[in-house]
Amino acid sequence: MKKFLRLLILSTFAISSHLIAQTSTTCCFPTTFKGNGSSVQGQSDAANINNRSLSVYAVTQYAAVNQCPTFTYNADGAVLQNSPAGIQQTIIAPATQLFGGTDVPPTLAQVCPTGPLLNWPVAVIGIVPFYNLPNQKTPLNFTAEVLADIFAGHFKTWDQVQKQYPFLGLNSHDSNPSTPTAITIVVRGDQSGSTANFTAYLFDNLKAPATPAWSPTVTGFGPFSATQWANAYGPAIDGTYLSPIGTEQVLTSVTTHVGAIGYVGYNNALMQGFLSPAGPTAAGNVENPHSGSGAGPFIPPSPATFALAMQNVPSDPQLRYNTINSPVTGAYPIASPTNLVTLACQFSDCQAIELKKFLYFYITLVQRLGVNFGVGALPGSVVAQFIKQLDCLASSESCISTKVCACCVDPKTGLSTCCTGGSCPSIEKPCPDRDQCRDCDKFDCKGKCKDKCRDKCR
Repeated sequence: MKKFLRLLILSTFAISSHLIAQTSTTCCFPTTFKGNGSSVQGQSDAANINNRSLSVYAVTQYAAVNQCPTFTYNADGAVLQNSPAGIQQTIIAPATQLFGGTDVPPTLAQVCPTGPLLNWPVAVIGIVPFYNLPNQKTPLNFTAEVLADIFAGHFKTWDQVQKQYPFLGLNSHDSNPSTPTAITIVVRGDQSGSTANFTAYLFDNLKAPATPAWSPTVTGFGPFSATQWANAYGPAIDGTYLSPIGTEQVLTSVTTHVGAIGYVGYNNALMQGFLSPAGPTAAGNVENPHSGSGAGPFIPPSPATFALAMQNVPSDPQLRYNTINSPVTGAYPIASPTNLVTLACQFSDCQAIELKKFLYFYITLVQRLGVNFGVGALPGSVVAQFIKQLDCLASSESCISTKVCACCVDPKTGLSTCCTGGSCPSIEKPCPDRDQCRDCDKFDCKGKCKDKCRDKCR
C-alpha cells in the first residue's frame, strides 16, 4: 500500500506540474480565487505565521508555481471562518467564495448528484482536549465520560476530577485539595466542525444520554454557547466558561488561563508551538471506546493515530467520510477527514481548469508533507478516488443544467456518472454561425465544425 501511494503521488504530482506549466501565463476572471471556512485549516490573518497550516500553507506554496490566479484562504476577516460558512458560502456566494473548508462533510442533499457541491477530503485531523497545567509533565488521560463531566461544568477544580477519575494522571500539585487549580472551560462561541466532531465523540459514548444540544445529527455543528454546554449533561454545578470565536481565539484563551481546558485541532496547537514537552499547555490522550474499558487504554494524538481512523474505511462515492469513533485498534477516536468543497459546475472553463490544478497540487502536497503539520495521510484508495473525481469538475460552458451537479449527469440517461465512479460525458457544443467563428478555441475545429470555420481554425 505504501509503495502504491508513493507511485500514485509521484505520478499525480508530475501531471499537476505539467498542467501548471501549461497555463501559468494565463489568468482567469476573477484574478483572486478566495476560499474560506474551517479555521482548523488555518487563518492567514493572524499575527503568528506559524498558524499557517494546511489550506493557508497550500495557497502560499501554490503561489510560488502559479502566480495567476491568486488563491487565498481565510484572508477576509469579514467572513466567518468556520465549517458551516465553508459549505454555505460556497453554495450561496460562489462569486466571492470559490471554495470552502469544512471539518464535517456536506450532507447528501448538498453534494452531487442531488446538490451542487463536490467534496474533497484532504487530510485526517484530530480534535484534542487542550489544557493549561504548568505542573503537568505527562499527558492527561480522558474518556468521554471525563470530558463530558468537565465540559458540562460538574467540577470547580482539577483535584475534584482526579478524585472521581484516578486514571486521569494529574500531578501531585494540582491534585492536592490544599493547592487547588480552578478549571476554566473554553468552548467555541460559533458553530464549528471542531465542536461537531468533539461532541459526536461525547454523545455516542456516555453512560447516560446527553441532551440533543450535543447531538451533531440534531444541531449539525454542535452547541455554540456556554448555556448549551452547561445544560447538556445534567445541570452545571461550578462551571466557569469562556466562548471565543474561532480556533485561534480558543488557543489564546487556553494559553492565557492557567487551569483552562478547551478543544482544538491538534495541528493548530502543534504549528503554534503549544505542544512543547516543557509545557505549560498540552494535548491529552483519549480512550477509543471500541477497545477501551472505561479506564483506558488511552490513545495519544499523532498523525499516525489519526491516519489509522481511515484504515479499511468503506468507499463512499461522494467522498463523504466521517470516522469519529473509529473501530480500528489504536486509532485516535476524535479523528476524521477535513475537506474542501467546490461547486461542480463553475462559471467558466478557465475557472474549472484552475481549480483542478490547485486541487491536484493540494492533495499531493498534503500527502507528502502533512505529517509535518500534525495531520494524518489519507489511504491511497481515497487519494485515487479524489483524483478521479476531478473529472466531475466542469463549467457552465459545458454543463447540461445549472440546477444540479451538471457535469455528473449523463445527457443520454439523465443519471449521475462521475459521482458513481464513471467518467464525465462528452458534451458537444453546437457549430457556430459562420460569422461567429472568431474564437476557434471555443469550438470543435477538428470535427463537424471544421468546414464551417475552415479559415478561422488554423
